[in-house]
Amino acid sequence: DQERSVWQAPANVRSLATNGDWLVAELDDRRVVRIARTTGQTATFTVGAQIENLVVAQDGTIWFVAGRVLSRIDRAVEHVGSLPRGPEGLGVLPDGTLITMVQGVVSRVDRGPLGIRLATLVEKMRAIGGDRSVASVDGLGRSIVKYLDTGEEVTRDTRGAIGAILDDDVVALYLGGTKPRVEIYQDPVPQDPRQLHAWIASATNAVLQPGSDDLLWR
Repeated sequence: DQERSVWQAPANVRSLATNGDWLVAELDDRRVVRIARTTGQTATFTVGAQIENLVVAQDGTIWFVAGRVLSRIDRAVEHVGSLPRGPEGLGVLPDGTLITMVQGVVSRVDRGPLGIRLATLVEKMRAIGGDRSVASVDGLGRSIVKYLDTGEEVTRDTRGAIGAILDDDVVALYLGGTKPRVEIYQDPVPQDPRQLHAWIASATNAVLQPGSDDLLWR
């Protein structure tokens, strides 16, 4: 592929975030620049403090945390509220839902009339990957992969699992003990909902009832 420059940084870059067509750069002079990579169009915003966590959603909305203060940028900088504690990481799901990560606890950020509320999604995260997946292991008898956008969980009996790495359609588990090994589990179901009917047709004689989630058998 031919290298292409889409933007020249006017100051040193402290951190970067990317999602789809968007590239966001935090500069060391407390400016945040959002770049549309296909067109090179930029928008620059000034923030009041150094950013500690920075993410961008698929629609170009920027989220960041400075200390415990959560802010977002669409057309201007908006202070959303204060988190109970500074997160170790931020994430944004394909539907725009914001998540925080603190000491293995993954939470959804809800906004209401009384301010920010955190809803716990996963309590013992060991790995996060893809656009929407996290994995937890208990080291004894099971591992759980959870899809954060739907709440769906896949539980496996994996005695001795102590680590994980994953994407949305595959998880690799590291098992300790006297015979350490890596087990890889592939999810054959397509991530794209538009491909689901074709996959079902090839895998089973079940069909989805039009307009519902009911399964019928041919």
